[in-house]
Amino acid sequence: MNWIATLVITTRVLKQTFVVIILLVVTGQAFAQVASQNIHRDERRVLPHVSAAFGNKIEEVLIFIQPANPDSALNPGKAISLLSQLEANKNQLNAYELVLLYQYFGYAYLAQENYSRAADYFNRALAQSPNIPVAMEAQILLVLGQVYLVDEKPRQALNTMLRWTEYVDEMHPDQWALFAKIYYKLGDNDDALVNINEAIDAQLDNKKTPTESWYLLQHSLYVEREDYKNALASLKKLVGYYPKARYWKSLSHIYGELKRDQESLAALEICYQLGGLTTEKELLNLSYLLMEENAPYKAAKVLKKGLYVDRIIAPDPNNLMLLAESLRLAKNSKESLVEYEKAAKNSRDPELILRLASAYYDNGKFKEAARAARNALKAPRLKRADHANFVVGQAELAQNNFDEALKFFEAASKDPRSETSAKEWITYVEREKLKTSSATATLPVRQ
Repeated sequence: MNWIATLVITTRVLKQTFVVIILLVVTGQAFAQVASQNIHRDERRVLPHVSAAFGNKIEEVLIFIQPANPDSALNPGKAISLLSQLEANKNQLNAYELVLLYQYFGYAYLAQENYSRAADYFNRALAQSPNIPVAMEAQILLVLGQVYLVDEKPRQALNTMLRWTEYVDEMHPDQWALFAKIYYKLGDNDDALVNINEAIDAQLDNKKTPTESWYLLQHSLYVEREDYKNALASLKKLVGYYPKARYWKSLSHIYGELKRDQESLAALEICYQLGGLTTEKELLNLSYLLMEENAPYKAAKVLKKGLYVDRIIAPDPNNLMLLAESLRLAKNSKESLVEYEKAAKNSRDPELILRLASAYYDNGKFKEAARAARNALKAPRLKRADHANFVVGQAELAQNNFDEALKFFEAASKDPRSETSAKEWITYVEREKLKTSSATATLPVRQ
């Protein structure tokens, strides 16, 4: 019955693809944490023969759980129906035929993602030992261990997989990774880390790229240990092999933990460019960081896109003021004023009104600047009245309203924090006033 040695069944299990291969030799590599023992290496089993009638029925079952045409859909329900007919006459089957019957029941239920029924039938097949080829028994144990894992039964998965090690000489990288996932589910992070590291190293030794989920597990385990140096190494591999936005975001976080702020910001910018920042909080955080790093132009671009293109950032006074500030620092005073006006519209926040006054002044709109600064002075919650007095004084001076300018500079001088600077401005205004008066006095009288 040579068809027994070449069966391959692929089924989707909780977004994971398990390839179940019945082979007469199972290979891999052992290591310190989970060691293969192969106590059955020299065991020779004499098996009952499979009848032609039974073999034909099993081949019919295979049509529905492994179609010859890869485009054909699986029909595990039909396979279960055919197997049930055989099971109805199981008293006529020998022990090896029962193994095959139960094994294919397991595969059929696995294809339906009915893990408890699949596990039940795989266990029935194993119960027929030693009337089962050693390699087949090992393969059923390997599949059963995976079934228990996806069925959230990690303790049974571990016990099953440890039994499996008694049948193999070596282990493959994916088998170490399986042990790592089981230990992680059990909360045994130390053994999980040993196994996932072994899986990754072995895969690299084989000149192959380790699976994405392996690096993710390795990274998570290092983070839980607060071993950020090794967590960083895992993430660098992830962004190298699987450059996704969320990994750049994690990379930014790890750089932050390591106090490598510039690299943290650079990683966050890449995450943003890949579309990985999708909430207002994330976009505002990036904007603040860019401004702290003296990159207001970049901050303004992020804010404008978030406000007016993607509409992720709410156009409230605080956010509009942040955009206005970033534009001002980027030397775009004209566009900054537009945003300040939007932010201050219908607002009674004196700090915001005072910023608007300064923006008017920067744009040469001195009357508007003086008016806005006076409005800020009328508000009860203004933190620095001396600043508002300065803006009014400077705006009035720009219009040659010397007496008004002096009045507000004198008001500013009453605050010890501005006294020295205000007095300098007072001296300057008085000098300019005198020069203007002298020039006017010498003008010829029009006849």
